[in-house]
Amino acid sequence: MDSFDGNKKLDAQEFFTGLNEVGCKINKDDAGILMMFLDKDASGTIDMGEFLLGIRVWNGCVLDMLVILVGAVQPTQADDR
Repeated sequence: MDSFDGNKKLDAQEFFTGLNEVGCKINKDDAGILMMFLDKDASGTIDMGEFLLGIRVWNGCVLDMLVILVGAVQPTQADDR
């Protein structure tokens, strides 16, 4: 995922679009909940540090993060991803 405007931060639209582009088909409301979790400084954007911290907390698995935070998808075996 990368910002559209080159500022190295993801706003809500960039985050939603990026998730869908990598195959995480969720709606904007669920993406917003996930973004609030990742946006530690409440700036309205996710910078690289916040993004990396968020995926490290969940061992790099955004899908598991979605299951836990918003129930957006059903949990599956790691090998099925």
